Amino acid sequence: ASLVSSTGEPYGTGGTVASVDNYNFTGRAYLGGTTLAYPSTLATSVGYGIPNLKFGSGANPPAVLPVANQTGQVGIAIANVQVVATDPEGGALTYTATGLPGGLAIDPVTGLISGTPTGSGSFPATVAVTDPQALAASTTALWTIAPAPQPPTIQPIAAQSSPTGAMVTSPTITAADPEGGALTYSASGLPLGLAINPATGAITGTPVVVGHSTVTVTITDPQALSASSSFTWTITAGAPACVAVLDGAGKPALTWTTVAGQTTYAVRRDGAFLATLGAVTTYTDAAAPAGNRAYVVRSRLVGVATDITCQPTPIAVP
Repeated sequence: ASLVSSTGEPYGTGGTVASVDNYNFTGRAYLGGTTLAYPSTLATSVGYGIPNLKFGSGANPPAVLPVANQTGQVGIAIANVQVVATDPEGGALTYTATGLPGGLAIDPVTGLISGTPTGSGSFPATVAVTDPQALAASTTALWTIAPAPQPPTIQPIAAQSSPTGAMVTSPTITAADPEGGALTYSASGLPLGLAINPATGAITGTPVVVGHSTVTVTITDPQALSASSSFTWTITAGAPACVAVLDGAGKPALTWTTVAGQTTYAVRRDGAFLATLGAVTTYTDAAAPAGNRAYVVRSRLVGVATDITCQPTPIAVP
């Protein structure tokens, strides 16, 4: 700030004006503790001082950059917001805030806003910065806080019953996340041979052991909140079944369900006898020639032969 006469004469020494004139000043100044508007004019006379006039260093207010509108969610810590402000004279600034959402606070020295919101709603919050001369500047931003995330929901799952040796029909699993997040599915206690798809919740497979299981399906949302539903799954004795797959060497590997009371099995390829086996339920045809091959496992119990066709049939051998 400066104080000069209309003819360019500077403010005189000793706190008095040097000539009769109207003295104009630019910048911010105080007179007797009152802030003067600027630019402005002071009418003075020769030999008279201007009591308590302060201008120049220490007379300019701080500046604060706008703070962008913010969003958050109850119970989740916000990404810290740094208020950026400067003082033209380099003085230390003090930061205050009014209207912040509950759970948030501003550091009076650094201007960093941090914390975890405790209530939802819209909050117009004003941040003020004050310099050592008690000059201030402020900015206002809108904080929008969403309610706390809610756990997902899962409907009760009906009891299931499936026979061994047959692909199961997946039970209906009805689940949802209130925030629309993607759910992850898991299950414990599934009958042997069954598995759950973690993305869709579909349960697939072929049960191989008779028995009763208590199955618990759990859903988990992106916030790690979860819900569960339990049901019983009864596996009954079904028709014998056989599955053929290619092993690591490209040869057919057969697996079949046990026929109750049976201790001897015979394996046939393309209708021709291959091997007689004991009380086992697997066989690998290491000598299988290339081409489409059909396999049958035959059991004979009290003179009654049961042929189990291995699926798929035929199986393509490379």
